[in-house]
Amino acid sequence: MLSLPVKAPPLSRRAGKLTGSLSVAPSSLKLLSLKLPVELLESIATDANQSLQFKLSGDWDQPQLELNGAAPVWLEQAVERLATQQAQAAIAKSQLRLDTEFSKQLLQLRQLVDVAVREARQAAAADERKLLASQSRTQEQVDVNWKIVTDAFGKSGKAKFLTQEDVGDDPQFGYRAALMRGGMDLREFNLYNWRGGGGSLWFAPVCPARGSETLNQMALAKRILTKHGLDYTGEFIVGMRDMHHILDMLYDRSDPAMTKAAYQCFDELVTEFSALGYGSYRTNTAFMDKVADTYSPVQRSVNRTLKQALDPNGILAPGKSGIRL
Repeated sequence: MLSLPVKAPPLSRRAGKLTGSLSVAPSSLKLLSLKLPVELLESIATDANQSLQFKLSGDWDQPQLELNGAAPVWLEQAVERLATQQAQAAIAKSQLRLDTEFSKQLLQLRQLVDVAVREARQAAAADERKLLASQSRTQEQVDVNWKIVTDAFGKSGKAKFLTQEDVGDDPQFGYRAALMRGGMDLREFNLYNWRGGGGSLWFAPVCPARGSETLNQMALAKRILTKHGLDYTGEFIVGMRDMHHILDMLYDRSDPAMTKAAYQCFDELVTEFSALGYGSYRTNTAFMDKVADTYSPVQRSVNRTLKQALDPNGILAPGKSGIRL
């Protein structure tokens, strides 16, 4: 039975129940003020060619109409047609909203890319490479080292040496200068907003201080990170003879799939870099044993012997750097 509530004035002020039947032409359904969509009523009035038979019931002040028998095919088709139209309209509206939002984001991305390309071209035209460096010894040692640095870079004929007096209040230089003096702050933690979720795995292979090694390590790291859907975030810290390649692998710890990918990526980084002779000078607790194995059983045996002599009860940082009794 199809029950259709009627929104009409009372038929009588008399109390009591209504009984009887009612035959209504489709074109007259609007007169009953049924709580049905206008589009459905119009569709019924246009397409139907037979009357609807209703059973009258309820109270005089709140009459009810019940459809006698099953709903005719043309009524079911009208309802289905209306539902299809409403669904198509909703889909079109959602698609329009998505297209509009995508267009906005695409425009923003293009603007960012244009800025990056423009800055890259300007840097290439100027053929400049920036290197921040500091010295923290006696003035006599600083003077000797400064001469070595200026002589080495000066051979290219392109190097420019800028001191704090030259750059003035440049924020990048000022931040690094304060950092080298021990003036640390939380500014670099903004890096963890890149993905969110607070996940961080530090990978730190060492290599000779040569430009070719820099390019080789960057290419290898980017290939492995990209394979696992992660981004390259790294820097090289140059010493007298070696460079420390510091990579911070950023991932979302609340995402199980990304966390799994990050650990698999780190495992592959250790495997691939050690196979090429690049040793890691530090690692996290999850990979201490794997990194220790890259330095051969002999190294682990020497470390164990020293541990036995200095800490026979194994109470100092047990397992640190893969060293166990």
